[in-house]
Amino acid sequence: MSLPWFAPDDVIDYILDAITFVAEEGWKFLIQYDVNLATAEWRHVSRLKPSNSFSLEKISYVKGFFEYKPRKDRGKKLSDSNMVRTDICHSIKLQI
Repeated sequence: MSLPWFAPDDVIDYILDAITFVAEEGWKFLIQYDVNLATAEWRHVSRLKPSNSFSLEKISYVKGFFEYKPRKDRGKKLSDSNMVRTDICHSIKLQI
């Protein structure tokens, strides 16, 4: 991580406090998210419907030019394929 040398001290302190908060308390939020192991995409449980977001995995240069390939599983629920409930991670954290 790099921070601009010209940033005011209060801004740097804010950023460092946020990083500390996530490092110490972030595990508590895992229960609210699912992760797609195939794409490394994290989604809040309220937004499990597949998005129309662009992804580098949809880009190909195999034919020698730029080609965009939309996902074919757009109609599937992500929780049915490759999604892992992070409450498992939460329970692991609680056991440690």
